[in-house]
Amino acid sequence: MSNAQSSAALDTMQHNRLSAQIQVSCFHTHHRIIVRYPDFSVVDADQEDETDQTDFTMVDMSNFQDTPERYDPTVPLIQHPAVEAHAGRDNSHETSTFVLIPTTKLLHGPENFNNLAQVGLDALLLDMYCAQSYIGETYLSMITSNMVIDRNGTVEEWARVIRSTRYRRDNHQKPRVSKQEYNFPLVDLLDSDTRTITKDVAVDQLVRLYVRSDARAYRHANFMASIAEFEIETPSPKFKAPRHEDDLAHALRGTLTLADPTTLAHPDNKNCYVCTDAYNSTTTIAVNVPCTGNHIACADCIVKWATDRGLTAASCPLCRQKLFRDPLENQNIAFGLTNGLYHHDNRYTAWENFERSCADLDLSAADNSNTWIVVNTALLTGSWEHITQGAFLELTDADSVEATWHNPLASPEWRLVEQAIRHYLVQCSGIEFQVKALHTDLMHYVFGVFNIQFREVGLDRFLTEDEVNDLASDPMFLATYPLGVRPGLRELLHRCLHRMLRLIEVRKCDCHPDFHGHGLRIYYSPVSFTAPVIDRDGDVMME
Repeated sequence: MSNAQSSAALDTMQHNRLSAQIQVSCFHTHHRIIVRYPDFSVVDADQEDETDQTDFTMVDMSNFQDTPERYDPTVPLIQHPAVEAHAGRDNSHETSTFVLIPTTKLLHGPENFNNLAQVGLDALLLDMYCAQSYIGETYLSMITSNMVIDRNGTVEEWARVIRSTRYRRDNHQKPRVSKQEYNFPLVDLLDSDTRTITKDVAVDQLVRLYVRSDARAYRHANFMASIAEFEIETPSPKFKAPRHEDDLAHALRGTLTLADPTTLAHPDNKNCYVCTDAYNSTTTIAVNVPCTGNHIACADCIVKWATDRGLTAASCPLCRQKLFRDPLENQNIAFGLTNGLYHHDNRYTAWENFERSCADLDLSAADNSNTWIVVNTALLTGSWEHITQGAFLELTDADSVEATWHNPLASPEWRLVEQAIRHYLVQCSGIEFQVKALHTDLMHYVFGVFNIQFREVGLDRFLTEDEVNDLASDPMFLATYPLGVRPGLRELLHRCLHRMLRLIEVRKCDCHPDFHGHGLRIYYSPVSFTAPVIDRDGDVMME
């Protein structure tokens, strides 16, 4: 497929229909469509052995420059194991591609909507049109390949899609399952807007994932390929590279000292051990490597050597002794601290700076903390607002309507989350809790509110009796059930609650009588959430 064909396919996307998906609540009667590409399980599911005929392909992205750069949230901004473990980001949800479609026919319609007359794109469109009429969910898994289509060895690029649908027809009956495989030339998918059948939003998603037309689509394709240990050869031109290397290089250069001339007079010290160039006073400057072996290398080489290996593995190229041996120093470098102070870094967007600034909060898990706190409604509400305002910065970094509608912050049900949190904090004002208990209670309260809403709109009648009992006994039931909350909402709720409570917890320290040097590392007053924000150059940005 040419880049021109891909661009033409993108031009036909129905953005107005896609943006409307933001307003579909999980409390509407809906059908959820989850799209996966590349999904190598499609090949595994094929009954025929076509290994010799199939050659998996992905469109070349090297000439695509139409998507603005943004940070890839599946790559940690803070390289620290504890922070990565507690940041609460699930790559399967951060990259998931899904839509919620309002249902129309509900319990009416044919017994089985498999179209057995043909298995091409037309059949897929017909089946999807029918599937979306029912409450339930459909998984669409696709792989693209070069297929030998005749005895002459003619090769054509084809798409293979497997649809798996679970749908409900009757009250409290087990869901019915419909599964079908569709094979068709890829050009049919890219030109599907010319067909007589109304173009389906799921087909839009398949095209977007194939051509990776937005940041989320590219993240999804990379994530799905990584599961199968398949490396996408063409690097993404869309993402800003994480700038950990700049912090490491900045810290290392601050420790380097010029080599003593008498040391350089030794025959073994005439050339750099890394690049083998002779030392001079302009381009190949000899410095002492910060190791106990008194080794020498040129400044640029040792910095590049260290940054290529990363903070924890950076070592002397000769004796292999680690260059950063102090755990606290390593943490400060990873957290972006200079002389113990955190600065707003102009190299990052506002959301990236916010995520980096949460490293102190993410060092430990609130849902495992035994610290006791008294519920101060005003303080906790202020903490919640600050954390969620920071999370909303991600929406301003979004480069497409898809990134917005997939984000739970933009969903109608998130307003219900915020109302529930505030209501519970008012109810519990003045009560003493362990942090982990308060975190659990808040999570249960929110999903209990969702449970009530779920029943009030009558969606529980589409569950089996066992599922209704599960829903009644476990408030977390909605977090995993397909008819419940959308992907990623539970993780977002957990992350915001965790940071809110950690912010209150670290404010109990006695590091300074007038301010606290913890909790978002922007030095908040103990009684308010206002503080000067300082940029990397030490200038005050905001009071």
